[in-house]
Amino acid sequence: MRRFFNGAKVAGVACFLSGIVASMPGTPCQADGYVETFTNDPVAGGRFLLHDGEGTAWRFVHQVATQSLRAHYDTGLPTARLIYPLGRTLTQTDAFTCRATFTIRHEGFYADDGHIAQIAFGLMNMQTTGIDRVYGFHGAAYDLVSFDYYPNVSESFGGPSLGPTIINRDSGVGFFGSIHFAFGQETTLDGPDSDCNRTPADDFIMSEAGGDDRMLTAELKYAPDTQSIALRVFENGEALDINNIGENCQPGGRDVDTTTIVTFLTGAGFSVDAVGILLWRDYSSTTSSVIADVDYHRLEVWWPSFGDFDGDGDVDHDDDALFSQCASGPGVSYAAGCELRDSDGDGDVDQSDFGKFQTMFTGPG
Repeated sequence: MRRFFNGAKVAGVACFLSGIVASMPGTPCQADGYVETFTNDPVAGGRFLLHDGEGTAWRFVHQVATQSLRAHYDTGLPTARLIYPLGRTLTQTDAFTCRATFTIRHEGFYADDGHIAQIAFGLMNMQTTGIDRVYGFHGAAYDLVSFDYYPNVSESFGGPSLGPTIINRDSGVGFFGSIHFAFGQETTLDGPDSDCNRTPADDFIMSEAGGDDRMLTAELKYAPDTQSIALRVFENGEALDINNIGENCQPGGRDVDTTTIVTFLTGAGFSVDAVGILLWRDYSSTTSSVIADVDYHRLEVWWPSFGDFDGDGDVDHDDDALFSQCASGPGVSYAAGCELRDSDGDGDVDQSDFGKFQTMFTGPG
């Protein structure tokens, strides 16, 4: 699979896909994936799908003047999702990065202090990610890796809060047992906290009402070796301190990095095959808990090219070990999670795939 730019194949791209701020980590040299810059309407252009059926198109409006896509979040309305099918599956054994550049507009913004609901984007499974953010009448949203910003502030829920979310595939433990989110101080951006002396200025996503709308870039980076996903938020190419007061009042939380919020995976894995903008309905209220117009300027996802299975930028003996774990032989279907070892797409991991791997071998570093 070659790199993409607004749905068209691009050859000869060196280390960074165009338009990424130089001071912000860019797409690695050896990477496959998709980049959407919304220079034209992604639905009319046939690149994105309205995944939840008819009647939702009005909530995604292309902005010609700014070359962006405006998504209307209203958690009192049914779930609506605009997605791009990746053409392959990513699981908990694959390194990948998902990133969006967006502006949450102050005009018309509303967050109900009595409830909690999110502004979200990320990766999902077109078959198993139901339209209910929690278990309900239409199926739960299993197999999900997403950015979640909860702007609500209340005595019951705290907040606002921010963090990366992983929801496992359905493994019989129930929906709430499948959710992974770094709850607690690590994700709390605001609200009274006498022990940690938190202040309202800690909410980096929404600036004070009446201020300038902020263009931010949120990055989700999944590492299969630690089975964790780290969230960073950039402004003008600089990583913001989104975790000054983390778990147990420790700056940076568990990884002692004030620019990250990290969620760890346990239990069953996940399987995602599409990236998109996710407008969830609020499960806890029949009214609107969050209303917001969010302008998306860029949406991208990438993963290491064939051979670099651990995503560290080289193809070495560690990758060889990961390849060997998936070797199945000619005509024998590979195991779940081994999709990216099948270089020729014939459904097995055999000698021809190993031959391709040998040509990619670079050694450590």
